[in-house]
Amino acid sequence: MNKRRILFLVVIFAVAAMIGSQKKLNEEVLRAAPESAPTTRSVFVQNDQAVEEVLEVEKELTGLESLDQSIARISKGMPTKQELRALGEHELHHMPLSIAELSEELGNIKQLLHDNPTDGLIIGKSIAFYRTCSVQGEWPSSVRALCLANLHEVAGESFDSAPVELYRLAKLAVELPET
Repeated sequence: MNKRRILFLVVIFAVAAMIGSQKKLNEEVLRAAPESAPTTRSVFVQNDQAVEEVLEVEKELTGLESLDQSIARISKGMPTKQELRALGEHELHHMPLSIAELSEELGNIKQLLHDNPTDGLIIGKSIAFYRTCSVQGEWPSSVRALCLANLHEVAGESFDSAPVELYRLAKLAVELPET
């Protein structure tokens, strides 16, 4: 009977260790930088459709390059909350120019996802970017909420773990009808 208890405890311990390592692995995946995904593809030309296949791959690489470029511009150019607070009241009465310019890049990412619904590289990089964007505490809450809403739309991820302020803004963005 004592051997059974020991065996039972060993099995319980092994399962707990496996669950713990899986949780740690999942947390590391969430912290991954969007730049870590591969950006090139190989094409093997074997038949008459080779030219069409090469053109299709070039189109995908152009999409990936466009995505990388948009992510880089947003990452480098997004003003922090402190920088926005430093602007005068007159400048804050309307959308700051820096955010207006970067909103076009956010739109480009969304358009690439719409145009390439089956491209795993574009989808993966976009999801990684949206995760990274939504947790950037120094970025404006409205931008982070938009990234969280897009992450929910693309990856089906829940809003539940988000701060209350982001949760409310993201829910509003998701519930708004498209025009």
